[in-house]
Amino acid sequence: MNVRFRDALLLIAALLILEAAAGSQPNGLPPVPQGLPAQASSALTKQRATVVAEGDRLQSIVEKHHATCAHVGLPLPSGQTPPPDYEALKERCESEQASIDKQVKQYAADAAAYRNAVDSALATTAVANKAYPARVVLKG
Repeated sequence: MNVRFRDALLLIAALLILEAAAGSQPNGLPPVPQGLPAQASSALTKQRATVVAEGDRLQSIVEKHHATCAHVGLPLPSGQTPPPDYEALKERCESEQASIDKQVKQYAADAAAYRNAVDSALATTAVANKAYPARVVLKG
């Protein structure tokens, strides 16, 4: 497999992982549930903001990398020689791709941790609501 085709596949995979990690919610991640204790709500809000900011940062890194490195590995027209800095650019692009792959995996893990924290908070709140139901006052 030539370098260009491999890099294109890696870029597509990185974008798909970013999209999958973000989820199907309009803003990518589930919202912070309402009705949680203030401390839990604050922690989830901070965690969500961190994950969203990281996703935005990675998206711009992937787009910049693609703009810089998309042509690397493409066959040159006949009779044309690669520029003198081509090998250095090729190495830099491969290094950037490896770094992006690591960052995308970490982002996916962070997004999954946020989703798990939301699920856990919802489960804890549901259990607490069953254990201590709201008192109903009947007027008689």
